[in-house]
Amino acid sequence: MPLFEVERKFTFALASLPIFRHNLGSPPFHSFRLLRPYSFTDIYYDTHSVLSGFGLWLRKRDGQWQAKKRVYGTSFDNTTFHETADAKEITELVRQIIPHASGPHDDFGLDVLARFKTERETAIVDGQFTVCLDRTNFGWSGGEVEVLAEENEADRVRKQIEQMMSKYGWFFKREKVTGKLSAYFENERVKGLGD
Repeated sequence: MPLFEVERKFTFALASLPIFRHNLGSPPFHSFRLLRPYSFTDIYYDTHSVLSGFGLWLRKRDGQWQAKKRVYGTSFDNTTFHETADAKEITELVRQIIPHASGPHDDFGLDVLARFKTERETAIVDGQFTVCLDRTNFGWSGGEVEVLAEENEADRVRKQIEQMMSKYGWFFKREKVTGKLSAYFENERVKGLGD
């Protein structure tokens, strides 16, 4: 059975990062493992928002094709995705929406939607929650809690994520979240006003 990524977006205060990194919050995480930070460059593709309109996000991450297909019935902050890096499966997903799309060799005939670099810190919290903290080269920062689960477990996992975030509310802020791509487009719009 395929696994789905159940994720919850959140904001965090940059000033609380040292407390997070050293597990000094109150209460502290039951278990905490900080992984090595890394960076990556994403290039997103679409044409006239056709793919994203169907909940499909197509990108190259450091040159490797990836697709994220949103499972319907989930919200922006609380999402469940089917993710794949398999070129054949990605081609099938794209062609379900754009039947005559070319293949990955020609970027599926799509336009570059966005290109940016992300610095990521990742931690494994309480043995099952992957916490990703991202900062982009255009000034956006935000986080996601992710858990891989079978589709029939997604609702239960979403509740577990919410409970964990409430328990450790000293770090996980419940403010309105602006997504990475939305922030990128707003940044580009503002830059365009200055031209």
